[in-house]
Amino acid sequence: MGGRFAFTTALPGFGLEGVIGFYGYPDVLNGAPGPTQMAGELAAPVLALWGGGDESIPPAVVAAFGGASPHAFFDRKVVGRADACADAWARVTAFIESYRPTSEEA
Repeated sequence: MGGRFAFTTALPGFGLEGVIGFYGYPDVLNGAPGPTQMAGELAAPVLALWGGGDESIPPAVVAAFGGASPHAFFDRKVVGRADACADAWARVTAFIESYRPTSEEA
């Protein structure tokens, strides 16, 4: 639920500059609309990261939300996942920097 909730915090009522979610299921879940169905209402930019080998969230569901990112779960200690984790971290920090208010805006 963490990533899914993170995506929905892009709704206007939260007032965030941007949101980052890992592994959120973006489609209808237990009859409740997901971020894909709310996409037209999302006001903040969203960085969504999924594991390419995660079979519980099908690629078509990810693509419907706006595209996939081929990452393992974000844990830099996992052997064989260092490159994917480094790429995910680079995306996260770049995303934060791109939406951080400047000193004039703060």
